[in-house]
Amino acid sequence: MGDVIVLIVLVLIIGLVIRSMYRQRKNPKECTGDCTTCGTSSCKVDWDLIRKDIREQK
Repeated sequence: MGDVIVLIVLVLIIGLVIRSMYRQRKNPKECTGDCTTCGTSSCKVDWDLIRKDIREQK
């Protein structure tokens, strides 16, 4: 009986984690590291400009 309870709790926890990950992917409220899906202006980084600045500092 105890094994069944543990199994149900594990399935519930895993289900909540997957649900949370799915919701985060569909509606990102914070940076997830994937700038192609973010849609915010803060993710639009000009990497060429950053590289140029680093070279100038050296």
